[in-house]
Amino acid sequence: MMKEEYMKCKTITFILLWLMSSYAAAQAGLTKTQVSQLYVSIFNRASESEGNLYWQSQSDMAAAATLMLATQAARDYFGAN
Repeated sequence: MMKEEYMKCKTITFILLWLMSSYAAAQAGLTKTQVSQLYVSIFNRASESEGNLYWQSQSDMAAAATLMLATQAARDYFGAN
């Protein structure tokens, strides 16, 4: 009986650790590479380091792209449309 309880506890601990790490990764935001890809796609240029760090805090690429397109820099680049 003792071995079964140990295995259950070990399994539950593993699942909790996996869930916590998954949650932390999901909360981390975008990677530097993802932000760089958005800059190239939207502005046709590389991102500068401070700008890249700022946009990494966004929850996902769609949210970041939407906010990037709403900036004055995007309006200057694309015009009023």
